[in-house]
Amino acid sequence: YATLFSGFYLPLLIILFCLIVRGVAFEYRAKRPEERWQTNWETAIFWTSLIPAVLWGVAFGNIVRGVKIDADME
Repeated sequence: YATLFSGFYLPLLIILFCLIVRGVAFEYRAKRPEERWQTNWETAIFWTSLIPAVLWGVAFGNIVRGVKIDADME
């Protein structure tokens, strides 16, 4: 797994960041009654839900297609 996931460090880091921000956005959305505050957090929820889904799809697509994982890239 270490060899396989070493090529996916950046996408996995972005997924982790998005999941953290998404949790924060759900919590902070209701902290203030202003419409702009809630709209900004709802936008954050949208993007931090969409981005991980796309990145997981790309990662699994690359795995199915065949990711070069050894020293000779085979």
